[in-house]
Amino acid sequence: MKLHELILSVFIVALISFVSCEKEEEFIKVTDISININSVIIVEGDTLMINAMVVPSNASNKNLSWSSSNDNIVTVDNSGLISAKNVGEATITVSTQDGNRSAVVSIKVIESWISLSQNVIESSLNGGTYEVSLGSSSAWSIVSIPQWVTVSPTIGGTTGLDSTKVNIEVSRFVGTSLNRSGDIIFNLITEIVQIHSK
Repeated sequence: MKLHELILSVFIVALISFVSCEKEEEFIKVTDISININSVIIVEGDTLMINAMVVPSNASNKNLSWSSSNDNIVTVDNSGLISAKNVGEATITVSTQDGNRSAVVSIKVIESWISLSQNVIESSLNGGTYEVSLGSSSAWSIVSIPQWVTVSPTIGGTTGLDSTKVNIEVSRFVGTSLNRSGDIIFNLITEIVQIHSK
C-alpha cells in the first residue's frame, strides 16, 4: 500500500471514530398536552386566547395544530386565538404533532346584548338629573351625546346580570324654540341602542 493511501485510510478511520464518538441528542417525546380552560362561554364578536402546553415542557417537538368543529360558530388561529362568529356551540381541538395527543375545549357563543331601564327621558325646561340602569354582555361606550346633556360614566365593562348606574344630566333649556330633542347613543360591539331625550 502506498504511503498516501495509508495516510488517507488512517484519516478516514479517525474521522469515523470521531463522528461515532459524538453523543447524539436525545429525542424527548410528548406524553401529554395541557390547556388553561376546558369550556368557555363567549359573546359573539369577542376573542379569547387558549393557552396550550406540551408535557414534558422540554419535549423535542412542541408543534401544535388547532381546529374548530364549526368555523361558522368559532374560528381558531395557529396560536390558539379563538374568534366567536355566531351564536351556537362548537369545540376547539388542539393536537400535538408528536405523540398524537389532543385536548378539547367546549365553546358556547352567546348573543351580545345591551339593555336600558328606560329608552326615553322627558325633562322640563329646567332640565334635570336622571339615573338609568344599563346591563350588557360586554364592554360598552357612548359614541354620541347632545351638547346640552352630560353623561357619567361614558364607558363601562362587562356587566352581565349586574347593572351599571348611568347618570344623565339634562341642562336647563335656553333658546327660542321650545322643541329640543337628541339621542345618547351607546355602542356595544355589534349593537347600538339609544336614549331619546327632549
